Amino acid sequence: MYGIHFCSGCNKDGVRIQTHDRIRDQFEKILQYGTVREEKNIFRANDPDNGKRVDISALNLPGKTVKHLLDIRLTSPIPATNPEALTLAKAKIPLRAATKSYGEKLNKYLNIAKENDLGFIPIVFEITGRMHPVTRTLLHDVIKKAATEKAAPYASIWKYWVSSLMMTLQKKLVEGILERCSNIYGSKFEETYETSREVIRSIDSIRV
Repeated sequence: MYGIHFCSGCNKDGVRIQTHDRIRDQFEKILQYGTVREEKNIFRANDPDNGKRVDISALNLPGKTVKHLLDIRLTSPIPATNPEALTLAKAKIPLRAATKSYGEKLNKYLNIAKENDLGFIPIVFEITGRMHPVTRTLLHDVIKKAATEKAAPYASIWKYWVSSLMMTLQKKLVEGILERCSNIYGSKFEETYETSREVIRSIDSIRV
Protein backbone atom coordinates (compact mmCIF):
# COMPACT_ATOMS: atom_id res chain seq x y z
CA MET A 1 0.00 0.00 0.00
CA TYR A 2 2.73 2.47 0.94
CA GLY A 3 4.79 1.56 -2.13
CA ILE A 4 1.88 2.26 -4.50
CA HIS A 5 1.12 5.54 -2.77
CA PHE A 6 4.74 6.68 -2.87
CA CYS A 7 5.14 5.67 -6.54
CA SER A 8 2.06 7.14 -8.14
CA GLY A 9 -0.18 8.77 -5.55
CA CYS A 10 1.71 11.37 -3.57
CA ASN A 11 3.88 13.98 -5.28
CA LYS A 12 5.69 15.10 -2.15
CA ASP A 13 9.44 15.42 -2.85
CA GLY A 14 8.60 15.44 -6.58
CA VAL A 15 8.91 11.66 -6.88
CA ARG A 16 5.94 11.18 -9.21
CA ILE A 17 7.04 13.98 -11.56
CA GLN A 18 10.63 12.71 -11.59
CA THR A 19 9.45 9.22 -12.60
CA HIS A 20 7.32 10.70 -15.37
CA ASP A 21 10.24 12.80 -16.64
CA ARG A 22 12.63 9.82 -16.70
CA ILE A 23 10.19 7.86 -18.88
CA ARG A 24 9.62 10.90 -21.11
CA ASP A 25 13.36 11.30 -21.65
CA GLN A 26 13.85 7.63 -22.42
CA PHE A 27 10.89 7.57 -24.81
CA GLU A 28 12.33 10.58 -26.60
CA LYS A 29 15.62 8.72 -27.07
CA ILE A 30 13.75 5.87 -28.74
CA LEU A 31 12.20 8.26 -31.25
CA GLN A 32 15.75 9.54 -31.98
CA TYR A 33 14.74 12.17 -34.49
CA GLY A 34 12.49 15.18 -35.10
CA THR A 35 11.31 15.75 -31.52
CA VAL A 36 10.76 18.83 -29.38
CA ARG A 37 10.32 18.50 -25.63
CA GLU A 38 7.39 20.43 -24.08
CA GLU A 39 7.00 22.69 -27.12
CA LYS A 40 5.52 26.09 -26.28
CA ASN A 41 2.58 27.89 -27.91
CA ILE A 42 1.40 24.88 -29.93
CA PHE A 43 -2.29 25.61 -29.32
CA ARG A 44 -2.26 29.42 -29.37
CA ALA A 45 -2.97 29.71 -33.11
CA ASN A 46 -6.65 28.91 -32.48
CA ASP A 47 -6.78 30.04 -28.86
CA PRO A 48 -4.32 32.74 -27.73
CA ASP A 49 -5.10 31.91 -24.09
CA ASN A 50 -4.32 28.19 -24.38
CA GLY A 51 -0.81 27.70 -23.07
CA LYS A 52 -1.03 23.94 -22.55
CA ARG A 53 2.07 21.90 -23.33
CA VAL A 54 2.52 18.20 -24.01
CA ASP A 55 5.60 16.12 -23.29
CA ILE A 56 6.90 15.51 -26.82
CA SER A 57 6.21 16.95 -30.28
CA ALA A 58 7.27 14.35 -32.87
CA LEU A 59 7.86 14.79 -36.58
CA ASN A 60 7.97 12.04 -39.19
CA LEU A 61 6.46 9.24 -37.12
CA PRO A 62 6.05 6.08 -39.23
CA GLY A 63 2.81 6.24 -41.21
CA LYS A 64 2.00 9.80 -40.06
CA THR A 65 1.90 12.83 -42.35
CA VAL A 66 1.57 15.57 -39.72
CA LYS A 67 3.34 16.44 -36.49
CA HIS A 68 2.05 14.39 -33.59
CA LEU A 69 1.91 15.39 -29.96
CA LEU A 70 2.73 12.71 -27.39
CA ASP A 71 1.79 13.05 -23.73
CA ILE A 72 2.92 10.50 -21.15
CA ARG A 73 0.93 9.11 -18.22
CA LEU A 74 2.06 6.60 -15.59
CA THR A 75 -0.76 4.98 -13.67
CA SER A 76 -1.21 2.28 -11.04
CA PRO A 77 -3.48 -0.77 -11.50
CA ILE A 78 -4.40 -0.30 -7.84
CA PRO A 79 -5.67 3.20 -6.92
CA ALA A 80 -3.15 5.10 -4.83
CA THR A 81 -6.01 6.61 -2.85
CA ASN A 82 -8.98 4.60 -1.57
CA PRO A 83 -7.76 1.23 -2.95
CA GLU A 84 -10.68 -0.51 -1.23
CA ALA A 85 -12.97 0.97 -3.90
CA LEU A 86 -11.47 -1.37 -6.50
CA THR A 87 -13.73 -4.40 -6.81
CA LEU A 88 -12.43 -7.86 -7.69
CA ALA A 89 -14.33 -7.77 -10.98
CA LYS A 90 -12.68 -4.48 -11.97
CA ALA A 91 -9.26 -5.69 -10.82
CA LYS A 92 -9.51 -8.62 -13.24
CA ILE A 93 -9.97 -6.36 -16.27
CA PRO A 94 -6.65 -6.27 -18.17
CA LEU A 95 -5.17 -2.77 -18.55
CA ARG A 96 -8.13 -1.21 -16.74
CA ALA A 97 -6.05 1.67 -15.34
CA ALA A 98 -4.16 2.22 -18.61
CA THR A 99 -7.39 2.32 -20.62
CA LYS A 100 -8.90 4.85 -18.22
CA SER A 101 -5.82 7.09 -18.43
CA TYR A 102 -5.73 6.77 -22.22
CA GLY A 103 -9.30 8.04 -22.45
CA GLU A 104 -8.59 10.93 -20.09
CA LYS A 105 -5.64 12.07 -22.22
CA LEU A 106 -7.71 11.89 -25.40
CA ASN A 107 -10.45 13.98 -23.81
CA LYS A 108 -7.92 16.59 -22.76
CA TYR A 109 -5.88 16.99 -25.95
CA LEU A 110 -7.31 15.28 -29.04
CA ASN A 111 -9.82 17.92 -30.15
CA ILE A 112 -7.53 20.91 -29.61
CA ALA A 113 -4.76 19.05 -31.46
CA LYS A 114 -7.07 18.51 -34.44
CA GLU A 115 -8.11 22.16 -34.39
CA ASN A 116 -4.43 23.03 -34.87
CA ASP A 117 -3.88 20.43 -37.64
CA LEU A 118 -1.88 18.19 -35.32
CA GLY A 119 -2.15 14.54 -34.35
CA PHE A 120 -2.21 13.34 -30.75
CA ILE A 121 -1.20 10.03 -29.17
CA PRO A 122 -1.39 9.31 -25.43
CA ILE A 123 1.62 7.30 -24.17
CA VAL A 124 0.43 5.26 -21.20
CA PHE A 125 2.26 2.83 -18.91
CA GLU A 126 1.02 1.09 -15.79
CA ILE A 127 3.68 1.14 -13.07
CA THR A 128 4.03 -2.63 -13.48
CA GLY A 129 5.59 -1.82 -16.87
CA ARG A 130 2.60 -2.91 -18.90
CA MET A 131 1.89 -0.64 -21.90
CA HIS A 132 -1.38 0.48 -23.41
CA PRO A 133 -1.78 -1.24 -26.85
CA VAL A 134 -1.50 2.09 -28.71
CA THR A 135 1.81 2.82 -26.96
CA ARG A 136 3.08 -0.64 -27.84
CA THR A 137 2.03 -0.23 -31.49
CA LEU A 138 3.81 3.12 -31.77
CA LEU A 139 7.00 1.65 -30.29
CA HIS A 140 6.74 -1.29 -32.68
CA ASP A 141 6.41 0.99 -35.71
CA VAL A 142 9.28 3.27 -34.67
CA ILE A 143 11.63 0.38 -33.87
CA LYS A 144 10.69 -1.51 -37.03
CA LYS A 145 11.57 1.57 -39.09
CA ALA A 146 14.89 1.93 -37.25
CA ALA A 147 15.68 -1.75 -37.80
CA THR A 148 15.01 -1.42 -41.54
CA GLU A 149 17.09 1.74 -41.90
CA LYS A 150 20.03 0.22 -40.01
CA ALA A 151 19.69 -3.26 -41.52
CA ALA A 152 19.62 -4.61 -37.96
CA PRO A 153 17.53 -7.40 -36.37
CA TYR A 154 14.20 -5.99 -35.18
CA ALA A 155 14.06 -8.33 -32.16
CA SER A 156 17.42 -7.12 -30.85
CA ILE A 157 16.52 -3.43 -31.14
CA TRP A 158 13.10 -4.04 -29.60
CA LYS A 159 14.62 -5.90 -26.65
CA TYR A 160 17.22 -3.19 -26.09
CA TRP A 161 14.84 -0.22 -26.08
CA VAL A 162 11.95 -1.83 -24.22
CA SER A 163 14.39 -3.13 -21.61
CA SER A 164 15.77 0.40 -21.26
CA LEU A 165 12.25 1.73 -20.65
CA MET A 166 11.42 -0.94 -18.09
CA MET A 167 14.71 -0.51 -16.22
CA THR A 168 14.25 3.26 -16.19
CA LEU A 169 10.73 2.90 -14.80
CA GLN A 170 11.45 0.31 -12.11
CA LYS A 171 14.71 1.94 -11.01
CA LYS A 172 13.00 5.27 -10.47
CA LEU A 173 10.07 3.69 -8.62
CA VAL A 174 12.50 2.03 -6.23
CA GLU A 175 14.47 5.26 -5.81
CA GLY A 176 11.22 7.07 -5.06
CA ILE A 177 10.15 4.61 -2.38
CA LEU A 178 13.56 4.74 -0.71
CA GLU A 179 13.73 8.53 -0.88
CA ARG A 180 10.24 8.98 0.57
CA CYS A 181 10.85 6.45 3.35
CA SER A 182 14.14 8.10 4.21
CA ASN A 183 12.54 11.55 4.36
CA ILE A 184 9.66 10.29 6.52
CA TYR A 185 11.51 7.98 8.93
CA GLY A 186 14.97 9.55 8.88
CA SER A 187 17.82 7.70 10.58
CA LYS A 188 15.46 4.99 11.81
CA PHE A 189 14.76 3.97 8.22
CA GLU A 190 18.46 4.10 7.30
CA GLU A 191 19.31 1.72 10.13
CA THR A 192 16.49 -0.69 9.21
CA TYR A 193 17.41 -0.53 5.52
CA GLU A 194 21.09 -1.32 6.16
CA THR A 195 20.15 -4.17 8.52
CA SER A 196 17.84 -5.63 5.88
CA ARG A 197 20.59 -5.44 3.26
CA GLU A 198 22.94 -7.38 5.55
CA VAL A 199 20.29 -10.05 6.11
CA ILE A 200 19.75 -10.37 2.35
CA ARG A 201 23.50 -10.69 1.78
CA SER A 202 23.69 -13.43 4.41
CA ILE A 203 20.81 -15.36 2.82
CA ASP A 204 22.36 -15.03 -0.62
CA SER A 205 25.74 -16.30 0.65
CA ILE A 206 24.01 -19.34 2.20
CA ARG A 207 22.25 -20.05 -1.11
CA VAL A 208 25.53 -19.88 -2.99
